[in-house]
Amino acid sequence: LGGEAHRALRQPELKYYLTCAQPRTFTGGWTYTLPDWMVDGDTIDVAVNGGGGGGSGAVHRANGVGGYAGAWATQTPTLGTDITSGTTTLTVYVGHGGFGGGSNGTSGGAGEASYVSGAGFATITAAGGLPRVYATDHGHWWGDASTGVTLNDYFYYGGGEQNAIHRDGNSPGGGASGGYGDYQYGSPGGFGADGGGYLMARQAE
Repeated sequence: LGGEAHRALRQPELKYYLTCAQPRTFTGGWTYTLPDWMVDGDTIDVAVNGGGGGGSGAVHRANGVGGYAGAWATQTPTLGTDITSGTTTLTVYVGHGGFGGGSNGTSGGAGEASYVSGAGFATITAAGGLPRVYATDHGHWWGDASTGVTLNDYFYYGGGEQNAIHRDGNSPGGGASGGYGDYQYGSPGGFGADGGGYLMARQAE
């Protein structure tokens, strides 16, 4: 990584990942490349958000129920202490949102966990949002907001509440709303939003 010739004052450098690297039927992560100016003692703020839970399908004349939002996890590993010295890349996996449930009150799917991994430190993992169950949660038709998180005085935004019926969750990490129930049929629930990953490289003071 960069040496003393590159130690001019650097502003924090943010990169973010708000979509999955692979289609829903595959797994795979993004590759985050550490800035070339980083040396041992510099840090990376990591904030990850799990995928949102899917909404349940509607029941005849009754709306389905919305999914929970994905959880957040944060950490600030230090290069040369937590992250192995000489590391140049980390893996960022953005979890898929949960599937929407079919009609007749079928539950949606849970969102996948999102994580950041690399040499020398424990994987930083944020759980995906769970689906609600129609039998016990009927009446909660909207999808929950992923409210965001603050780390080292910087606020990382999550997806807002989904307050329209039969809609996918808001990115990143928002839960989907439930299906719409009318007099003739019940529509499926929405899909939870994919999660997110934010990485802010910081020069040591």
